[in-house]
Parts: sequence; C-alpha cells; structure tokens
Amino acid sequence: MFNSLTGTITGKFPKQIFIDTGGVEWDICIPDSNLDMLPPVGSVCRVFTFLQHTETAMQMYGFASADERTLFFDLMKVEGIGAKAAVKIM
Repeated sequence: MFNSLTGTITGKFPKQIFIDTGGVEWDICIPDSNLDMLPPVGSVCRVFTFLQHTETAMQMYGFASADERTLFFDLMKVEGIGAKAAVKIM
C-alpha cells in the first residue's frame, strides 16, 4: 500500500487533485474539506493516500493529514459506508 505521495500540485478541483511526482501525474480523489488544507497549484505538498483496488477499477484517495485519513478509515468501518460515501461525509 502507498502511505503518501509528495509532489507538485498540478490541478485542484472539487473532490479531485492532480499531483506530479517526477513525471507521473496522479489523479487523486480528495474530500472537499481537505482542499483548503493543501497549498495552491504549483506548490509541493505531501498527500496521505489510500488505494482502493476492485475487480473493475483502481481509485487513489488522498488526505491532507494522517488524521484525516484515519477519520476516513473509521467511517469505512460503519456498515454500508464505502470509500465514496466516506469522502462525501467528510
């Protein structure tokens, strides 16, 4: 599992950021509440991550801090709440 990614933010959008890590640009789903915690486009930052791999897709989720990621994991422990719902709740 990936713990975090460090790179240059190349795009910030609702529920999504792009981070370039030395030539590889990552498309990361992020809670809107975390967007303001990250620096502006063009800045270097560290994003704590969770990679969800299913039979049909892979999705990277990112968080501004380890505590935010822990909250995400706690929400996913609730029956009926998956990764997408946890991001919406946050």
